[in-house]
Amino acid sequence: MAKAHEKRGVFTFKVPLMPRMIATTKPENVQHILRDNFKNYDKGKWLHGILEDLLGDGIFNTDGEKWHAQRKTAANLFSANSFRELIYPTFERHGHMLSEEISRVCKAGSEMDVHAVYHQFTLDSIGEIAFGLNIGSMKDPSLPFARAFDGAQAIVDKRVFNPLWKLTPFSADELQIKANVKTMNEFCYGLIEQRRTSGEYKSMDDVLSRFMQMNDKWAAEEGAGKGALYSDKYLRDVVLNFVIAGRDTTAQALSWTSYMLSQHPEVENRMRAEMWEVLGEEGAGPDYDNLKHMPYTTAVVRETLRLYPSVPKDSKEAQKDDVWPDGTKIPAGSLAIYIPYSMGRLQSVWGPDAEEFKPQRMLDDPRPSMYKYTAFQAGPRMCLGMNMAILEAVNVLCFVYKKHTLKVTPGQVIEPMQSLTLPMKHGMNVTVQEVPRPR
Repeated sequence: MAKAHEKRGVFTFKVPLMPRMIATTKPENVQHILRDNFKNYDKGKWLHGILEDLLGDGIFNTDGEKWHAQRKTAANLFSANSFRELIYPTFERHGHMLSEEISRVCKAGSEMDVHAVYHQFTLDSIGEIAFGLNIGSMKDPSLPFARAFDGAQAIVDKRVFNPLWKLTPFSADELQIKANVKTMNEFCYGLIEQRRTSGEYKSMDDVLSRFMQMNDKWAAEEGAGKGALYSDKYLRDVVLNFVIAGRDTTAQALSWTSYMLSQHPEVENRMRAEMWEVLGEEGAGPDYDNLKHMPYTTAVVRETLRLYPSVPKDSKEAQKDDVWPDGTKIPAGSLAIYIPYSMGRLQSVWGPDAEEFKPQRMLDDPRPSMYKYTAFQAGPRMCLGMNMAILEAVNVLCFVYKKHTLKVTPGQVIEPMQSLTLPMKHGMNVTVQEVPRPR
């Protein structure tokens, strides 16, 4: 159970059958966890067990050499050439489909759950980058893979707050996640087999194909031979980690951005003016080169993530006893937790206007310390996809807001859901209206 605060910015609590948790909102402690004593703070066995069904041994669920090797390989996927040749064209194609949906809803005078639509958009986009094919959830969100993906992730989220989940293997949730994972595995393994049989992976640039072209050094070391390829299980884990990373976090960032824009029409108007100034009449979204000429729209996304970080809390497992810079003692085996959601609202971190939505602050201080602005983590595990996420979010905002505005349907309760990430608990229904070009 939670103890009284012993120090401002640090608190501890214990839930039966779970490790002791010690949480902090102090940037100096966050820096210690994420950088200065990085080797002492792993993802750990507790969280690995919760996520294993879904993430396996992918980059977000491993530590040590396996994590390092995946990160090194994945870093090559975020080169300038990949952005130009693979990532941006994918966002542009799917952005046009999103724009068509926005126009359709506008003309019909109907409502849409923009939170759901953003998730469909990001699943299709990251699915193409990860798998080399369009999953198609924008056209049909009931597709088996999309439905199974949603269901598995919801159940994994519940496990975080249910220490008894391992003791109830035949509960409805645990039986359901087995069925969901089976559906996703059939999709992944079927695609891997098809690529191996056809040899298509040798000429494709998606994440799956690139990893299929590489040798597995661990298998080689265990006697499988120098040219051993990664196993199907490993490839499945790698790709699903990419899908999860690129889908929920960006979709939720977009959802909260739309919500904040609905509350601050002056910000939306200034953002739209920048879109027209940079893009003109032609095209609905920025390309890789003119994105850098959209600082205010970028600031809107970054300021939203300060208040509504897609990963609202993160935990690491202490491998050895440690002492944080503020003197807090951390026993081995405990979970060190830092809380970006709370940190973004603290006056001690951001000043007296900390709870106000002010994109201008991201222009006045475009590179705040990553240990107070922790939306993308920091240190060796800093998010590799940070620039991709910003590019995608700005691109989507241009497709949605350049010629339209979203009006939140009155009477809704817009609030975060308790989860590993920060979805909207009830979604967000909106109507769409055309707006003239700014004068």
